[in-house]
Amino acid sequence: MKNEFIAYKAKAGDLILVYIADREVLGRCEEDTTRGIILKVPEFMGKGHPLSRGDAMREMLRNPIIILYGEKVVELAVELGLVDPQSILDVNGLKHVQIFKFTY
Repeated sequence: MKNEFIAYKAKAGDLILVYIADREVLGRCEEDTTRGIILKVPEFMGKGHPLSRGDAMREMLRNPIIILYGEKVVELAVELGLVDPQSILDVNGLKHVQIFKFTY
């Protein structure tokens, strides 16, 4: 599907944070009371811009801080070797991961 993701870029000091979500998870909030976790896709994601699969791959490879929401985009990060499948947070089917690339 063309433009299956939504991306939003935010600046924190000198850093750029790239948020990418599957379109279908926008506005979603899930809670797991047994683990004390509430996972909410940020509202500002609705103001993001559409991305194709190829564009999402490029954003993930070139940026040092990436925050992902949704099964498809998280799986894409696994395929790219950026995420260990055991590090994925899953709250009632809503998948989430944060990637921080450090250079020394």
